[in-house]
Amino acid sequence: MAPDGRPPTNPGDGPPSGQEHGPSRRPQTRPAGVTAYQAGEIRIGHREAIADIVRATGVFSVLEIAVALELFDTTYGPPSGPADAAGEGSGYEFLGLFDTAGGLLGYACFGPTPGTDRGYDLYWIAIAPQAQGAGAGSFLIGEVERRLRERNARLVLAETSSRGTYEPTRAFYVARGYTESARVRAFYGPEDDRVLFTKRLQPAPRVRGSRGGETR
Repeated sequence: MAPDGRPPTNPGDGPPSGQEHGPSRRPQTRPAGVTAYQAGEIRIGHREAIADIVRATGVFSVLEIAVALELFDTTYGPPSGPADAAGEGSGYEFLGLFDTAGGLLGYACFGPTPGTDRGYDLYWIAIAPQAQGAGAGSFLIGEVERRLRERNARLVLAETSSRGTYEPTRAFYVARGYTESARVRAFYGPEDDRVLFTKRLQPAPRVRGSRGGETR
């Protein structure tokens, strides 16, 4: 689940029409100066770039931005801490989206869901404004899913808000094969629901039907 009850994601790809899906495809149109996307390791030195990205989206509240940086510090240690302590026991994993010059364009944070059989939470995904609308979010979430499939992950869960500013986020998930699996009314506020999306990364097991057939 998303820590501290915050809506975690704003991939910023905009409306789903015309988007390319999956880790092996590249967007057909890209921001000026961006020729390709690369997924790679996030390091402690990327903290300020991540802070800039989540602020620049214009979607996250002050509290949500603080939670994003708290997740980073929990994983990599405080800004003044030793770099060699990164990620020890945090349960969170970060994946960066970079341009060909090594500039950070976005990132995702995910990790195993405690108490589940190969379930994973997608805690956070954010894309810099200059890379939005060109498939960057699709590429990044596709890369996360590819890596999780390599680990035989079964299910990924993403949590977001019902607020109007998160409508593109909800459309983003639906366009990429996620299903709204649950909604907690007035969770974040009187008119702000908690919306849970899930996607199966492995086929559902076949079970014997009541008439001798097999169903999913």
